[in-house]
Amino acid sequence: MATISDWERVTPASAPPFSVFTRSLQKSEQDDREYRLIRLENGLEAMFVHESKADKAAASLDVAGGHLYDPDDMPGLPHFCEYLLFMGTEEIPRENEYSEFLAKNNATPALSQALTRFAGFFHSPLFAPSCTSRELNVVDSEHKKNHQSDMWRIFQIGKHLSIPGHPWLKFGRGTRLKAKGRLENTQNGHLAPSPIPIYYELDSASRIVADLLERSELIDRWKLPVSLFALISGGTEFLNELPPL
Repeated sequence: MATISDWERVTPASAPPFSVFTRSLQKSEQDDREYRLIRLENGLEAMFVHESKADKAAASLDVAGGHLYDPDDMPGLPHFCEYLLFMGTEEIPRENEYSEFLAKNNATPALSQALTRFAGFFHSPLFAPSCTSRELNVVDSEHKKNHQSDMWRIFQIGKHLSIPGHPWLKFGRGTRLKAKGRLENTQNGHLAPSPIPIYYELDSASRIVADLLERSELIDRWKLPVSLFALISGGTEFLNELPPL
């Protein structure tokens, strides 16, 4: 297990401070890629991967939170946020701009612009009211599609047979019927982005791990990701530990 002494703090002039993991990382003997693990001041960890043979760059981000932390009166909220999240940011509010950009610029030189857009979904998502009702319909449609799926039926049976009161019993898919009561804005009759407080609780930088892979040397590429991911709120450091099944 890593300790504080395994991290070396770096304070660059052109980017927020961060720490670099100094111990060797275990990897396969056949793996010739270069890795560097860093931790930002907000708690987010990022793994940089140098792949000299890569013909494309890639980035991913994982948040350690999901439907087991749903509020009891709104099952499926993280699933709903998953749909709504990529519909625009405060900086680039136009719907579907991100997917259009990727379709037109599917190459490593566009990584900086793509990463700027990608990080924005996690530090300044728009959650536009104009999208909310429509995306609720998408979630609802997906759930109805699963009614005839044996895999989903068996999955739900397993949940119903769990320990009474355990979070595993929660219905994580969500439906419009279950979500609407919490999302309804009674002042103007429209569905509003008010359900999102739990998103900001779950989307804490300290529970996020990002991965970036490209063929450029690692030392040349850390400044932009550090600056972008440092904007994500530190939020709540820990969620309540889930009881064993």
